[in-house]
Amino acid sequence: QLRHYCDPASLKFDSTDDLEPLEGTVGQDRGVSAVKFGFDIKTCGFNMFVSGPTGTGRNSTVKAFVAEQARTEAVPNDLCYVHNFKDPDSPNAIILPAGMGCSLVKDMDDLVEHAKREIPQAFESENYETRKNEMLNSVQQERSQALTELQKRAEQMGFAIEMTSIGIATIPLDQHGKPLSREDFEKLPDSRKADLEEGSRKLQESIQQVLTRARRLEKEAAENISKLDREVGLFAIGHLLDELRRKYADYPEVVTYMQQVQDNMMDNLDDFKLAERPKAAIPGLEGLIPEPSFDRYKVNLMVDNEHQQGAPVVTENNPTYYNLIGRVDFKARLGALTTDFTMIKAGALHRANGGYLILQAMDVLTNLMSWDALKRTLRSGQVRMENIAEHYGLIPTSTLKPEPIPVDVKVVIIGNPFIYHILYAFDEDFRKLFKVKADFDTEMPRTHEHVEKYAQFIAGRIKEDKLMPFDKSGVAKIIEYGSRLIQDKEKLSTRFIEIADIVSESSYWAKCDGNSRVMAEDVQKAIDEKIYRSNLIEQKIQQLIEQGVIMIDTEGALVGQVNALSVYSIGDYMFGRPSRITARTYI
Repeated sequence: QLRHYCDPASLKFDSTDDLEPLEGTVGQDRGVSAVKFGFDIKTCGFNMFVSGPTGTGRNSTVKAFVAEQARTEAVPNDLCYVHNFKDPDSPNAIILPAGMGCSLVKDMDDLVEHAKREIPQAFESENYETRKNEMLNSVQQERSQALTELQKRAEQMGFAIEMTSIGIATIPLDQHGKPLSREDFEKLPDSRKADLEEGSRKLQESIQQVLTRARRLEKEAAENISKLDREVGLFAIGHLLDELRRKYADYPEVVTYMQQVQDNMMDNLDDFKLAERPKAAIPGLEGLIPEPSFDRYKVNLMVDNEHQQGAPVVTENNPTYYNLIGRVDFKARLGALTTDFTMIKAGALHRANGGYLILQAMDVLTNLMSWDALKRTLRSGQVRMENIAEHYGLIPTSTLKPEPIPVDVKVVIIGNPFIYHILYAFDEDFRKLFKVKADFDTEMPRTHEHVEKYAQFIAGRIKEDKLMPFDKSGVAKIIEYGSRLIQDKEKLSTRFIEIADIVSESSYWAKCDGNSRVMAEDVQKAIDEKIYRSNLIEQKIQQLIEQGVIMIDTEGALVGQVNALSVYSIGDYMFGRPSRITARTYI
């Protein structure tokens, strides 16, 4: 009455070679229904917590369902970061359809290579040199003419002008047209001195007007040359930029970015015109001389979905803060840490955007700030990269603040019931964000259908792990073991991890005994050996009883005393220990 034997004759096969491996989940109708509901509903906040003991098929069921669900859904967009020319510390995010991110990366690389090749050639052309020289010669001629007129006027006023390093000096002349020395000037009458000083003052005003005019001409010339340079630069690469604007015309953020790239290239044409790197005055210090960098024109393709089939499914086994929300890397250069937008790395939430993210509850909760970062992302609907040091550092540090990226992701957390109840009771955000609970049970009814599924599960483990085939007597013994695990003859255990372990151990002992199939005796030996590896404490207590150290009365009767059995659990093994229960009463 206590034990339900499984008759091998009731099984409709000779060995597991006659069976197909099990597909799907057995005995978890409640959990499977909840999982299906959680994946089908798309309302915000209906993320899923899969609850149940280890080994009940939680992970395999979730992965099977999510793989099937994701296969039929649309491929999400590519995620890119580009340089923000207005605020370099805040890189801009660009979201493009799957495959176009890779195309944008190649287009920008080709644009830069073309600019590095074509712009220097354009500025070396005879036409450019001719037009530039015309502008410079025109300014030089006007300047020379103004100086000539100034020189004539000075002569008429009895002065000579001399160009010095600090400006133009006026020198008075004598009657013979020779410069007056300081001594000769002092010998002149006061009226003559006054006339010369007045003439010098007027001449200085004329000189100042000429200099102002010359500076204006030089400024106009510089502006005209700058316009000429932009014209030549646009002639060299403008057609490529126009092609890119037409190609990405449906994506305004890309069109805006292309205009910013064009403006920045035109403002930094000298970087492209630099023929060769300047040499250091001291050999060996070439690395200290900054050279033009074109990294600002690169595209950081953070998430590439070009070859993605369906929605992404990401299982993050190490959900640290940075592994979840992404990070900004640094590199050491000359003793300092530097970074830029090309060193922004995607996190699991970026890779799972538009799809599904599977996490283990204990892993998320035991990693610093991971749980808070996950909740913050789900609440706001966007991933915001932040340096964890900013939360705990006493001194603010300067780093990049990438533009947040909108996310649409279904998060599935797998954990035991205790964690679920703790979070539900003490974390208000948990109730709002994880509204679907999928409970996985440890037992199922011992029906004929479930017995067949058990046998198919054994066949699947044999095929997957390349084990020896099981005779139907061995399968029957495994089924009995499944009822023994759950301590109910009318039910079977759904902790298939323990069933899989005993299948592997039975195959080992059958191989050691030289059997071609795993028989019931091999399964029983595996069970006995498993017990033997764990029952050291039970054997010690039994020895103490046999030696009389622990005394147990097994005959007679005493008032207020009964014998009882205490069940001890030591991890994976449970055993009984005799105990005495006494009762006392008094007035």
